[in-house]
Amino acid sequence: HIETQNEFSIAVKEVPNWLFIAWVPQMLAVMNKEEGEAFIGILEEIAKEYPQALYYAFNISKTDFGAIGKSRTQHLEGILTNPLQGTFIRALEDLTFPEQRLRDGLAQLKNCLVSANFQQAQKTFLDLYEDCLSLESMMKTNRCSGEYNIKFARDYSKRVLKALGENGSKLLSMNEKEFNLAISDIMTNLQKVLKTLQVGKISLGSLSKWLADFDQSSDPFWGNWSIPENMENDSCMTSSKSMIEIPGKYNSFQKPNPSSHVKLVGFDQTLLCLTSKQRPKILKMRGSNEVEYKFVVKGGEDLRLDQRIEQLFEVMNSILNRSPACSQRKLFVQTYSVIPVSKQCGLLQFVENTRVLEDVIKDGLACTLPSLERSGKNAPMELLSNLRLQYQGWLEKRGASQNLVDCYKTLYTKVRHTELADKMNALTVGFPWDALKTGLFRLTTSAESFLALRSQYQHSLAVLSICGYIAGVGDRHLSNTLVDIKSGLLVPIDFGYSFGTGVILLPVPELIPFRMTHQLVNVMLPQDAIGLLRNDMIHTMSALRASRNIISAVLDVFVKEPLVEWKTEALRAAAWHNLGIPDRKSGVAAVVGRDEAQANNEQHHVELKIENAHRKLELWNPAEVTISELHLSIHANKPYMRDLEQIVRGHPDRNIRARIQGTVCESVQEQVDCLIDQATDPNLLGRIWVGWQPWV
Repeated sequence: HIETQNEFSIAVKEVPNWLFIAWVPQMLAVMNKEEGEAFIGILEEIAKEYPQALYYAFNISKTDFGAIGKSRTQHLEGILTNPLQGTFIRALEDLTFPEQRLRDGLAQLKNCLVSANFQQAQKTFLDLYEDCLSLESMMKTNRCSGEYNIKFARDYSKRVLKALGENGSKLLSMNEKEFNLAISDIMTNLQKVLKTLQVGKISLGSLSKWLADFDQSSDPFWGNWSIPENMENDSCMTSSKSMIEIPGKYNSFQKPNPSSHVKLVGFDQTLLCLTSKQRPKILKMRGSNEVEYKFVVKGGEDLRLDQRIEQLFEVMNSILNRSPACSQRKLFVQTYSVIPVSKQCGLLQFVENTRVLEDVIKDGLACTLPSLERSGKNAPMELLSNLRLQYQGWLEKRGASQNLVDCYKTLYTKVRHTELADKMNALTVGFPWDALKTGLFRLTTSAESFLALRSQYQHSLAVLSICGYIAGVGDRHLSNTLVDIKSGLLVPIDFGYSFGTGVILLPVPELIPFRMTHQLVNVMLPQDAIGLLRNDMIHTMSALRASRNIISAVLDVFVKEPLVEWKTEALRAAAWHNLGIPDRKSGVAAVVGRDEAQANNEQHHVELKIENAHRKLELWNPAEVTISELHLSIHANKPYMRDLEQIVRGHPDRNIRARIQGTVCESVQEQVDCLIDQATDPNLLGRIWVGWQPWV
């Protein structure tokens, strides 16, 4: 608060600066605002003592600074300037296939044209060209891109220049339709190539020669980089800028000791490209302690969302640890390090000793199916596929269309609860009830060790359900949760659809608060599974609600420094709501008004997303939270919207959530009962996207 800023500035001098490292994103988020002045001194002290704790976050945030923020952080930027670290970031970005980078860049260009922001479109084009189409840029000594990237630039640069003009000059007079037509051939070709991108082992040097050649094992110094004049006499600063630390070593729970931190000396020459949508790659870094560190390099996403959610989980863990009831039950969320290095790329700590939930279920099926006279190596996959096809065939028949999204709209308006419940029951019965339980049992060596693993699994499922609900974590399909094979703990991954985005943006909205399907619950049988989960969930929600002011402080950064994806989400939702945007012929005043309206809409959209998180801690009926998200969504004002609202609210005869008077529950116990009711309602599960596999 401005009125306490002077007192804060005095008092903060008595606080060790390392305690603020975890709050760097929050401090950077207000650099454009008046209160930013109170934090610049703290940031400069952190930059001097722990520069690599601040470098990546500052590198991302500075691109959003206005005139005040740039002026305020000028000295800070000078302290953090590090050519070696900058080249490292550029090399990591080159590990994302150029086909994906071009596709994503063209999508950004389209968004600029949709909002009639032609100057930004041209700037975006120049950045895109420098990123994946400029041979000159790729061959510079401080980049040294790999042959795969260079060949792509040779193949595509002339096509893109022909379509959009030298320096993107044609964009200044293009509308969305003209843009789509200009790039249609390029996009058609890209879509074909994207389906055949290589997976498995890839040569590191094919994407980044700089990373492949990086070797500081014998001479950990600047190599080709010269030391800026203002640092030549600062041996401490020179040392920190002549090497790169293994990322992910800073938090505020203990004082960092950079001299003991492991330094990066090289990389394994082979990448492992994973099969998921963004084709993330496992990169092995070699440390100065002769240990290899695995990271997942993920491009095409702003990983600040994942980082902030992991930070939120860490704060929740500290709250739960201070609660006697939660601490005694060992209720916490398993977390991992997320290091965004730019707005388009980041590093995820590779979580050892884990398997994807779906794979554990398949292992269980492999043991269960022979007793059901189904055997063979592919039997588990065939069963999963057959059930999906059964549901999809029924959906297409009821929807009278080959377009699945249109079929779901029919599902909202014409298919009643009883029919949907019968269909879900038939699919669930067709899947062995104990597949996950059997898969988990196979991870243990005795009945006693299984009981211990099952207990930790139960606590983990309960706390993850509540913490994930508050953060609005959606898209919980079977590949977005890992299982720790030693402890049974569940590890959530991939938070792209968080804070209601699964409701707001998906063409088939997710109407459930978290995944609590039969397979997950049946692990606890023959015990009272729901009763056990409910007890842990009540303790978790009670503790978090008691410290909701602390959680609010963490959520504040989302409002003050909105993510690019959230701004795009706001734009898409506004377009679906038919909010008019003046075109280039409307005059300067209209364009200025457009920009202000768009900025206000973006900010309002972000504030409402975070407000829904606060509502969850204020005992709101979860059904009412979902409905408020639907009103923010691409589904608002659609013909089926009223039906969706009725489905979410439920019916008093069968749903606890429908019996609540008003929007707020009377107690945490009642709120948790409503959450379980909504999460397990077949009338909602049966209307979720087929790939989510709600019968498993």
